[in-house]
Amino acid sequence: MPVTLPELTTRRAMVMEWVHGRHLSALDPEEAMRMTYMSCEAVTAGLVLTGLVHADPHEGNMCVCPTRS
Repeated sequence: MPVTLPELTTRRAMVMEWVHGRHLSALDPEEAMRMTYMSCEAVTAGLVLTGLVHADPHEGNMCVCPTRS
């Protein structure tokens, strides 16, 4: 998850760090299908467990990132 930058965030806009990764459109079909299922599970879990949901979940707002240490 990207880190929120509170010094740049206002009541109307949240600013987060840039995260490097591969866009979903760059995945092969099998990997894209696997990521589709994982994305649906993540959105559902986020809503059920926290009551929060991403307001604009399209492929331009999601990427596959290398594991962070």
